[in-house]
Amino acid sequence: MKILTLGCSSIARRRAFPGMLALPAIEQIDIASKRPVPADLLPADRLGATFDDYAVALEKSDATLVYVSLVNSLHLPMVEAALRSGRHVVVDKPAFLTLGETEKMLALAEARDLLLAEAVVFADHPQFDALRRVASENGGATRIQTTFSFPPLGEGNFRYNPDLGGGVVNDVAPYPVAVGRLLFQGSPVSVSCRPLAWQHGVPVSALITLIWQNGRALTAFIGYDTEYRNNLSVFGPGMAVDMDRAYTPPPLESTLLNVRIANEPQQMAIPAGDNFTGFFGRVLARIEDGRHGEFADAMRDDAMVMDMLRLDMGFAG
Repeated sequence: MKILTLGCSSIARRRAFPGMLALPAIEQIDIASKRPVPADLLPADRLGATFDDYAVALEKSDATLVYVSLVNSLHLPMVEAALRSGRHVVVDKPAFLTLGETEKMLALAEARDLLLAEAVVFADHPQFDALRRVASENGGATRIQTTFSFPPLGEGNFRYNPDLGGGVVNDVAPYPVAVGRLLFQGSPVSVSCRPLAWQHGVPVSALITLIWQNGRALTAFIGYDTEYRNNLSVFGPGMAVDMDRAYTPPPLESTLLNVRIANEPQQMAIPAGDNFTGFFGRVLARIEDGRHGEFADAMRDDAMVMDMLRLDMGFAG
């Protein structure tokens, strides 16, 4: 299979491309970018055609799957163009900026029997499989505490621009929202999003609280105004798990989970794994078997909660 990437973002260069190249089924990657694509970005036999225009790329590339890795405000038009060209599509998070946009694109993908997936990839790592296994074998999780916060970004970064879909809620909230979906199932009955600081007209830090039925709850600090923090704590009556680098596990290193069961601490060694390879491998499998609903359901469920967060902040979706 050949993939066409619209955009040559930092995350694409650092993580997505190496993750894709680890899959033998991905033969070549075409790249459309407004900036020159370095000749040595990919191995010569895996780098396909390069384009400096997204529309031309969609017209001339023979790729089966399109990966959209652009600023948030371009997700909707580029995903729509890719779907209308007859391609399956993966789009970086946040897939879209409102629930209405999400529903529109999911309906288009379904009408054309195409896969549409949001690249929320952290759960496609062995450490998250281990966390879920510990929780399910020890009475389940009832509480989640998580932080994903990092130092200020460079001036001019699109995440500070409201016209480009910037702001920490659009950019970082998809992580805790997905954690809640994966561990608690169903939709929260109460949603709170309290911005803690603003810059350039967008929130740059926020406190999120989500509550489900039966007393299950999640709290999350997200931001780009602190020292780097990236952790997840999941606990319940019979277990507790603490995970570092929860959302960006290193692809070539083993990780450790700090686990407590029946008040006995232990460490669980997790083998190295690449969550991007796992995610794109799952995408290829669903394209092959036609079970697109797995990704559609996840995207719709997360978009509903994201809209509730924006509404609680005073931004209607």
